Amino acid sequence: MIRAFKISKTGVKEVAWEGLQSFDQCWIDCVNPAPSELFYLNKRLGIKPIELKLCLDPNERPKLLPGDAYTVVIFSVPRLQEYKILTHAFGIILLKDCVVTIRRGEVKAVEILLNGKGLEFQLLKDGEAKIAFELMSRSLNEYFSIMDQLEEQIDAIENAVIRRVSKEQVHQVFQIKKTLIYFHKALNANREVIMEIEKGYAKQIPKRDTDEFRILYYDVTQLIDMEGVYRDVLTGILDTYLTSISNNLNDIIKKLTVYASYVLVPTMIASIYGMNFRFMPELYWKYGYAFALLIMVASVVMLYWYFRKKGW
Repeated sequence: MIRAFKISKTGVKEVAWEGLQSFDQCWIDCVNPAPSELFYLNKRLGIKPIELKLCLDPNERPKLLPGDAYTVVIFSVPRLQEYKILTHAFGIILLKDCVVTIRRGEVKAVEILLNGKGLEFQLLKDGEAKIAFELMSRSLNEYFSIMDQLEEQIDAIENAVIRRVSKEQVHQVFQIKKTLIYFHKALNANREVIMEIEKGYAKQIPKRDTDEFRILYYDVTQLIDMEGVYRDVLTGILDTYLTSISNNLNDIIKKLTVYASYVLVPTMIASIYGMNFRFMPELYWKYGYAFALLIMVASVVMLYWYFRKKGW
């Protein structure tokens, strides 16, 4: 599907892309384009088919493909898939006074701008550099939003691990770490793209506008730092989990040792008097049975007092 937006006398409005004669101050958005639509982009705008396919590959690594007629910017954004937070790429193609966004699925930054929540007259009038900046900026804002959610989840897991350790918490930790790994790869590649734009490799972005992208460089660097901190915190949570398991095991062994000690001494006394030797003074003593029981009880009491004193 292709949608086209162009400046008119009344502002920005959607127009039929098949009948476009001029692409000045125009934004063309392509979502899951059909082969005929890709053919149109190739013939009317001169975009190479191989580069269109790169833009449609959600697993493509972010990169900048500069050229004289146009520049292809492949940028990575987060996405939710089956309750998992992953990343996928979409394409921003910068031509002279025209921008083409091409994607396989939904990209929140593009949807917000195109649905009238950010697409203003001035944005399109300022040209392709401003649109590219807004798209990349809003994409990074999505990362910030998800990072805030992950921070809340990490805090909740930390508090839960302190109170009680469970396998569910470990599963959540590994799930978040997996998300952060995806973010780390995507954000590092996004930073390289922003650096190349700032260095002026994209000829369609005037030099006066490249300085704005320094703000995006700071944002993506902050995101990478946050991702590193969160991964360290999660590693600490796993260490705490393993330590808790070890401590619980030690407590269990300690308790079993105490219980075994209560049984050990009486068992030893009973074993002594259970031996079948002929000459044992207590065997024919009137109070021998009571004496043996008294010693057993006394041994248990003494052991209990000793363990209590040691804090066991």
